[in-house]
Amino acid sequence: MKKYLLISLLCFFAQLGKTQIFEKITFQTSYCFGTCPVYHLELKADKSFKLHTEIVFLENSQTRELDSAKMGYFIGKLDKKMYEKFIVEFQRSDMCNLTFDGVKCCDGSLISLTVNYDGIQKELVSMFPPKQADALLDVLYEICQTSQMKRVNANYK
Repeated sequence: MKKYLLISLLCFFAQLGKTQIFEKITFQTSYCFGTCPVYHLELKADKSFKLHTEIVFLENSQTRELDSAKMGYFIGKLDKKMYEKFIVEFQRSDMCNLTFDGVKCCDGSLISLTVNYDGIQKELVSMFPPKQADALLDVLYEICQTSQMKRVNANYK
């Protein structure tokens, strides 16, 4: 309860005179009974990212065939346009007031965000995130699926 009150107060004061300053976000998705991709993305304010694509299926695959060319460990740096798109959606998501319901049941991909901004770390988890997060999540998926990146070993080297 004390942690929630502290985060709420920090968010309130952060909103009084400045925008949310992005520091880092970790985006993770989980396996489902369908063709949900499994991503582990870490994006930093300097535009650099690390991505572990654990499971991804061939597009339009009815056989659930894995796309091994897109699986593995990757590093990269977002171009200016993609980073600006991310920042716009990050700001629009109203991180101080964004909450996930914590639902972890049923057949869906569990979405986890760990967000560092304004000196705050916030964790959000749900299989069914709110509509308020849709555009931000869409950009994070787009980063995972379309950004220029370099394949590296499991230690990101």
